[in-house]
Amino acid sequence: MKKRVLCFGDSNTWGYNPADGSRYEEDTRWPCVLQNMLGSDYNVIEEGQNGRTFNTDDYLNGYMSGNYYIKPCLKSHDPIDYFILMLGTNDLKKEYSQTLEDICNDADILVDEAAKYWELYARKKPKVLILSPPYINDGLFRSNFKKDFEGKDAIEKSKLLYNKLELVATKHEYDIIDISIRVKAGNEDGLHIDKEGHKVLAEIVYEWVNGDL
Repeated sequence: MKKRVLCFGDSNTWGYNPADGSRYEEDTRWPCVLQNMLGSDYNVIEEGQNGRTFNTDDYLNGYMSGNYYIKPCLKSHDPIDYFILMLGTNDLKKEYSQTLEDICNDADILVDEAAKYWELYARKKPKVLILSPPYINDGLFRSNFKKDFEGKDAIEKSKLLYNKLELVATKHEYDIIDISIRVKAGNEDGLHIDKEGHKVLAEIVYEWVNGDL
């Protein structure tokens, strides 16, 4: 049976193209690139959603909380060998008014719900990797997304997010990688990674799956 890799994230996992708001093609999106790198013995599953947070709903549209969807998602894709989680950027939106501690608590809630599912219901417990997302940069001020964030505050908080998520990873004994060391948000909007960033992110996860990190 193929090993199954579930990639659970937001628009940077969905493949949002900051140049025009479209979705990157399969030869660009990092889960698809990862699939090609891992080969036919693996099945990489894309579970990215634009606007997704750890545990907070959009006041207007709703359905943005990753925590609400995590158990149905895990159940529908069971069994899972590797679980990759990359969220946190949308939690910095000004409408949520979240501190870094709030975001850390929400991340812990989601991760704990997943852990409970694996303990009680799953056919197997996967190896888990938390990815701390790329820092927000000044491109935000030139984009349509600037209205959604308190610019400088969001940028500074994004640089501190890894330290908070590391606490969650350590508590649950999961691996964590700060991808901002190698992957930068594109200059178009300061939020979304460009084509080269998707390629590098796929390489990071490939190295982890193969035990090189």
